[in-house]
Amino acid sequence: MSAQRAILPANGAANGNDAAARRPMILFLGREWVETRQAPAIPATAQVRGIARIFAACAGVVVRVANCLVVWHMRARGRRALATLDARLRRDIGITELEVWREVNKPFWHG
Repeated sequence: MSAQRAILPANGAANGNDAAARRPMILFLGREWVETRQAPAIPATAQVRGIARIFAACAGVVVRVANCLVVWHMRARGRRALATLDARLRRDIGITELEVWREVNKPFWHG
């Protein structure tokens, strides 16, 4: 709990009673407990939202990269499987040996 802030109202301040709200609050800030009569400073919500946007953007990039890697892997696997087909199976699916050669010799990143 060292990186989080925990706010514990002292003597019933949580129930909305004004007299109770003026009593000291006990805060956990970093590594120590602090007693204060002032409300704790609210973190800069713009900074928090900015950090959340950065994490969301990074997560989006990670997902796109992972999807790209999966597509590349499936292309390479499909081309390897296509290279192993014999003449009878190639005729059955309607492709020539030249078309197989062209497809098999494409790099995995080409669609």
